[in-house]
Amino acid sequence: MADLALDFSIMAKVLIVEDDEATRRGLAVNFRDDGYDVTTQSCSDTVLSAVLAEHPDLIVLDVMLPEMNGLEVCRLLRSKGIGTPIILLTAENARGRPRCRPRNRRR
Repeated sequence: MADLALDFSIMAKVLIVEDDEATRRGLAVNFRDDGYDVTTQSCSDTVLSAVLAEHPDLIVLDVMLPEMNGLEVCRLLRSKGIGTPIILLTAENARGRPRCRPRNRRR
């Protein structure tokens, strides 16, 4: 029977693509705290080259990027034969509006 033990000495690589600096840093800190090797990008223009250079195991991709939106980036990666799993992030609700809730909202 084959040895099914997992090798946790190899850190999985995560590429985070997020234009908001605070969100990007927060995601990176949390992934690093959980033991992942993290690379970050702030714009969609460099995602393809980063993926080809870094070979991430996972891509965390903001949908609302200013240059090319995350769905377009996803389509580009797939058209190049890149099958890396992608988690899409968005701050929009189902109607396409930013989803924000005021703090300490009173009725």
